[in-house]
Amino acid sequence: MIQTVIVDDEILSRIGLRTFLEEEEDITVTGAFSGADEALAFLRERPADIVLTDIEMSGMNGLDFIKTIREEGLAMGVIIVSCHDDFRYAQKAISLGTDSYLLKDSLNQELLTTEIRKVWKKRCAEQGKRERRDLLPERDRFPDNGTYQIAVVDMKALFRESSGDGNSMAEELLDELVRHYHMGTFFTPLNREDFLILTYPGDMDRQRQQALLSEYADILVKNMRQYTNENVMLGVSSPFSDLRKVREKYEEACKACGQSFYGRQKRPYALYEEISGDMDFPVFPAKEASDIRPELFRDFFEEASSRAAECCLPADVFREKMIDSMNNLTQTLMKNHFFRERLLDIWNCRVGYTPIIQGAQSAADMENRLAEAVGAFCRDMKEIGRDYEELKSAYLYIEEHMAEKIQLSDLAACCSMSVPNFCRKFVHSQGETANQYITRRRVDQAKVLLREGGLTLAEIAERTGFSNENYLSRVFKKVTGNTISSFRNA
Repeated sequence: MIQTVIVDDEILSRIGLRTFLEEEEDITVTGAFSGADEALAFLRERPADIVLTDIEMSGMNGLDFIKTIREEGLAMGVIIVSCHDDFRYAQKAISLGTDSYLLKDSLNQELLTTEIRKVWKKRCAEQGKRERRDLLPERDRFPDNGTYQIAVVDMKALFRESSGDGNSMAEELLDELVRHYHMGTFFTPLNREDFLILTYPGDMDRQRQQALLSEYADILVKNMRQYTNENVMLGVSSPFSDLRKVREKYEEACKACGQSFYGRQKRPYALYEEISGDMDFPVFPAKEASDIRPELFRDFFEEASSRAAECCLPADVFREKMIDSMNNLTQTLMKNHFFRERLLDIWNCRVGYTPIIQGAQSAADMENRLAEAVGAFCRDMKEIGRDYEELKSAYLYIEEHMAEKIQLSDLAACCSMSVPNFCRKFVHSQGETANQYITRRRVDQAKVLLREGGLTLAEIAERTGFSNENYLSRVFKKVTGNTISSFRNA
């Protein structure tokens, strides 16, 4: 985030410049002032990346203002935004260390934002590293005998539904709170989560540090709640004294922050804990599709999330394991089922578990959305069950006479129906005709025999109701998309 300060004694000009910048994701306005004196007081407390300033202002003029900025190192870059096109002004400004000179009459949002980014990148390249914003802070800002902890707030999660400059407002609030209560230092590094380095005197005992951490967390969370309805949680690293470990401890704090996904913390912060090992993920206790019930799924999910929280499993790993578990459940439930294809279609449409798991903002959210989808699947499955009972005799007849020629009239007679009525009900039940279903079941049976081995292709064709091996081969490729040879070699 490029922190920018606006200085102009014309209120409309200040508003216009701020309007140009407020929708930019990588640029934030940390202050807007009508005079140089007021701006200098601010910059001495909080240096900026870029200062946008006019030249002619009441009190200290823009040129003297720029000179002071450069002498005291209060900003990385300075851009003049003026209504004067006199080259003498530009020449003087450049000699004082101005990076760019823009005319208000020709200014637009694209020109201004492009120039800010160009100046910022240029200054960053000259400095080699953005020391003020880098994860590793300058050592002289921290006592050599101090103890530290990194605290992370997930700003993207907090403000994912907000618009405008919600993040920058929160960042300013955090910065003010940290400085006011002397907690340590607040950082807003580019492309990373905002974080705090909490500082404790070297002679402070661990018990007092923990008490102070609780106080800090209460203050931060209470104030952050003014800006969001989301659950605010800090992720806090383990204590350390060597500042060379800042990056390592930052990663710890991020992992701790992720534990808020489980929603089990009774305090407003989560301390980093080492993962005890890969968890033994529970297995959903269902063997048939009819065993699936929303209440049974909730029991399974709560057991899984509880185990994950206990061993501090990262949320993204939990998501992966949950997807694997649902994949395994699908394969178990649909194996050799009369309604396998129909159930799979409904399962994938109704449950659609992968996007639900990946998009859930918390474990509770994931559980509720999955349980709702499973409930819808159960309702559809009951309707299929009624169809099954009505056509049960036909399905059993097909399985028992797979190697024989099966007539539609025989199937209809099994169910005491006319052929047209039977065909209509079968399509409604399976989503395919009876002949299509019979062909698919024969191919399924052929797959089983091919895997088992020991039979010739002609023998497999005979056992599965195909007139000869050539016909079996043609139908097999049409149904599966693969040849029998490639299936055997897979």
